[in-house]
Amino acid sequence: YGNTAEEMTVGTAARIERRHWLTGTMGAFWRTYSKVVLSAVFINLLAIASPIFTMNVYDRILPNKAISTLWVLALGIGAAILFDLLLKTARASLIDYAGRKADLRISYLLFEKVLNSSLSARPGSTGEYANRVTQYEFVREFFTSNTISVFIDTMFVFVFLAVIYAIGGWLVIIPALAFIISVIVGLMTQRRIGKRVAASMNEASQRQALLVESISTLETIKSLRAEAYLLRKWGEHSKNAANTSEKIKELSAAAGNITGAIQQFVTVALVVAGAYAFSEGQVST
Repeated sequence: YGNTAEEMTVGTAARIERRHWLTGTMGAFWRTYSKVVLSAVFINLLAIASPIFTMNVYDRILPNKAISTLWVLALGIGAAILFDLLLKTARASLIDYAGRKADLRISYLLFEKVLNSSLSARPGSTGEYANRVTQYEFVREFFTSNTISVFIDTMFVFVFLAVIYAIGGWLVIIPALAFIISVIVGLMTQRRIGKRVAASMNEASQRQALLVESISTLETIKSLRAEAYLLRKWGEHSKNAANTSEKIKELSAAAGNITGAIQQFVTVALVVAGAYAFSEGQVST
């Protein structure tokens, strides 16, 4: 945790605009994120230990009844699992630390930007403007969640494919095709979800604008007896927001179900193809 964040002073937002907001924020914590990457490397390498242990037990330990060797391997895999647990705990702590610092940095820059923005650049609705400002929570969740770990772990798919190729040869085609199909499904789903998320954010801004303006002009609303009109308008916004949210959940669930089905097909295909490869002497048990 020896990494120190840049001191926040007035005018920092103007300087940060010269760089991309993401690289500008993450760049201040590159030491922490480099440790996250290093821990991810060892975590993914240790993930290979378990299947190799199982393979050696069935291939060499059981046929030779080498019980003493079994215990040596078991102690080794136990140490690897413990080390993996410690690395994952350290990685989570590092991500939380960097995320907390990034959250403070982004919130400071955002509020400074709001204070220094010109009046002509502000939208007409105060509620909509406030809702846009609060949407930085999505950015904060990016830095504090496991999204970064997922991005790093995805890079090691090719390492796992290389290990499968070294052990099973042409059998690597099955998980490779499954990976490509999963990526295509994810990209197609992400594109459709992205459009609906943009619509959802717009609907949330409209609801926030209606709420803030109704509260600030409540006396005028009562004098004009406009409660029924505003309630009807609020109901329409709420209905649209609920429909959009439902569509997003349906797309996310469909993508998850398809990915799960692909994983099951991969298991079955590997067993069937492995049986043929074993019958031809290309692989062992």
